[in-house]
Amino acid sequence: MAGEHRAGDEITAWLERWASGDRRALDRLIPALYGELRRMAHALMGQAAGVTLPPTALVHELWIKLSQGRPSTPRDRSHFLKIAARAMRQLLVDLARERQAAKRGGGVEHLPLDPELPLALPDGTDLLALDQALARLAAEDELAAQTVELRCFVGLTIEETAAVQARHPSAVNRDFAFASAYLKALLSER
Repeated sequence: MAGEHRAGDEITAWLERWASGDRRALDRLIPALYGELRRMAHALMGQAAGVTLPPTALVHELWIKLSQGRPSTPRDRSHFLKIAARAMRQLLVDLARERQAAKRGGGVEHLPLDPELPLALPDGTDLLALDQALARLAAEDELAAQTVELRCFVGLTIEETAAVQARHPSAVNRDFAFASAYLKALLSER
């Protein structure tokens, strides 16, 4: 237990240094959280059937994106993982857009979603359509959109999502039910 607390303190210190502009802190942070990030990437890859990027490559792309951009201001490990989940999702959406752009003129390739996704979405929904719907949901309710990201793209359970968001599982469950209905309605209009 003392080792976990010490590791948590180190991660918090690296997050603070990275947020203050120390790029080398990210070089320490990613390896410390590599196992968690790879698990998140694996779950995310399972949601975007048709994407052939391996989870390890997605984590590496995440590191590149984070190291080249302006440092975020993550408050703690959970907040950093939320930032990482959003960045990984965006990397996959960007990849899907690149694939579509490359195929212009020859038909549009849709990246289907994993049928095991814990959202009840209309048949034929693809990753880009879901990303657009999530952006609209985030404009209405950022926390509900974050709940969907953590549950569907990172693969967290209701309890794990509640822990990351520092909320009660029943509140997370309500947000997820609302978000599911909202997204289904938006995507049914398409």
